[in-house]
Amino acid sequence: MHLSRDGKVTLLTFVVAVSVSMVLAWLVSLSSERIEFELLETLAKDELEEMQTLLARDPDSPLPQTSIVHVWLDGHWDNTLVPEVFARLPYGTHHEVDFEGDSYHILRSRIDTSDAIIAIDIDSFEAHETVVQFLLLIAVLIAPIATVMMALYLRRRLGPVVEMAKLVAELDPSERGVRLSGQFYEGEMGVIAAAFNRYQDRLDRFVERERAFSAAASHELRTPLAVVVAGSEVLMDEDLPGSLSATVTRIHSSTLQMTDLLNGLMWLAREEETPPLEDINLADVTLRVIDQYQAVLERNDLRLSTELVAAPTISLPSGHFEIVLGNLLRNAITYTPKGGDIHIIFEGKLMIFRDSGRGIESRYLDRIFDRDFRGSDSPGAGLGLYLCQRLCQYHGWRIAVTSELGQGTTVTIDMAGSSSA
Repeated sequence: MHLSRDGKVTLLTFVVAVSVSMVLAWLVSLSSERIEFELLETLAKDELEEMQTLLARDPDSPLPQTSIVHVWLDGHWDNTLVPEVFARLPYGTHHEVDFEGDSYHILRSRIDTSDAIIAIDIDSFEAHETVVQFLLLIAVLIAPIATVMMALYLRRRLGPVVEMAKLVAELDPSERGVRLSGQFYEGEMGVIAAAFNRYQDRLDRFVERERAFSAAASHELRTPLAVVVAGSEVLMDEDLPGSLSATVTRIHSSTLQMTDLLNGLMWLAREEETPPLEDINLADVTLRVIDQYQAVLERNDLRLSTELVAAPTISLPSGHFEIVLGNLLRNAITYTPKGGDIHIIFEGKLMIFRDSGRGIESRYLDRIFDRDFRGSDSPGAGLGLYLCQRLCQYHGWRIAVTSELGQGTTVTIDMAGSSSA
């Protein structure tokens, strides 16, 4: 027979409740028997002491007898014939001694030189113990049923809460229009579901505004930036005065930086989306990015060398590798003094990007990928390396940075997780 998950939980609850009840009943029964024995022992000793006190005061006093307590004292005038089963018992305490269908608790001792026997009829105690055991049996039967009923009640009350928590945990952040009221519409759950729906309404409107802004910014900013880049490249080819040439170079560099930053921010805004993949030849992309910065490299008298023969072709969304490489190249240009060197090497899917710049202080190496982190004299916005790391994480690449002050910086990106075309 196949049980559902709820059926298994109910059966397990019942079994645990039965087991616990039986253990408790057994412990209570043992405790009851122990208490009964100690009570009878105390009662017998008290009777013996009372008889000693009574006879010490008046030796001719009759022996204290009750309906359940019987006493015998050898040589006393009020003594009766001691039952043989009692007379054969050694000195000490004896429990549950049977005589004529009754059960007794016996204490055999001595008062002065005479044998004394205290016999307590324990049938009445046994009757009470039977009642207790019967009540325990009822408890053993009722407790599991009550536990299961309580579990079912709590399940009925808490089941919707668990179901709602499961649904919320499984929500896709990129999915819009998710509502819960149709599934949870009664009592407190209806109030919670309605509040969740109102929150989802606000979130949907917020996401829609963000998407609209991203689309507008992407469309409206790309064109003028492209015009500025093209115009500055034309001007850099002209024979301009020194100060004006430097200004045009800064305009060109800043525009490229703004273009890369815009591309990165647009990607962050749409990170939850799954863009189409293209077969990207990393050597071709690297040469294209270098060409965009060629004029800036020449103006800064920087030597850039490449080893791209081993660069692979991998499946990537268009523009992702350009963002990473553009940010690394721009950082190298910014922090490498004139006459310095930049090397880009591919060893299969391992890209090594090395410059002879001033390097990074060791205390900053653990923070360079943090959002908005900038060095004390950094002209950037603190987003370049953050974007690089996010894109590497997105594609399963491993990025690492090593650096030494005055010796330069090396960035390695292991793209082994990417699929080759």
